[in-house]
Amino acid sequence: MAIEYPFELVRIEDLDEKRLAAIGSTILSWNLADCMLPQLIWALAHIPLPSAELVTNDMPTVTRLTLARNCLFREYGDDPLCEYTLETLKLFDQCRIGRNSIAHAHSYYVGSGDIVYGGFSAKSGKGYLTLQSAPYTADEMSKLEAAISALINALFKLTAHFFGDDKSGISLPKISVIRSHLETLRSQQNAINKRALQPQPSPS
Repeated sequence: MAIEYPFELVRIEDLDEKRLAAIGSTILSWNLADCMLPQLIWALAHIPLPSAELVTNDMPTVTRLTLARNCLFREYGDDPLCEYTLETLKLFDQCRIGRNSIAHAHSYYVGSGDIVYGGFSAKSGKGYLTLQSAPYTADEMSKLEAAISALINALFKLTAHFFGDDKSGISLPKISVIRSHLETLRSQQNAINKRALQPQPSPS
């Protein structure tokens, strides 16, 4: 759908407080998970601190995920938690996609005065923007945050395991839990993508 100018972006004070709180909570939770992935890499690759931070600090997240998988297979392919770690990395990537959809969405007014949330794209190459992503509902954001919470626990426990210093006292979520969150997020992302393809109201 083409987005015609001018359109009016929503002022922060006009946004729903509950939605703002949900967005903020989800993004802050994700930030913690995002900071934990490098630590898992350090453990898997046997990179000592403080040098480890210099290796991973400026890496894009997708590159970190690839590095984590490579180190896992190279060093711990026979480890009892190898399969669990792979599933956790898949969940990490799916949470990343969800977080990006929420964090990079725009809010704008439509002619009726309603607020529409979505992401814009100029990839059509035809001189206009298109609405490419639909907003997360409150329930979808809640499911994403629950998945991120499980992800954080798994990353914490796995990092301790591969460092050989597991004294955290945190229980590792069952692999069925990780897979359930993964399937839930994949399913709802597909639903969100389909909604984005439906006709959207034109901005005023």
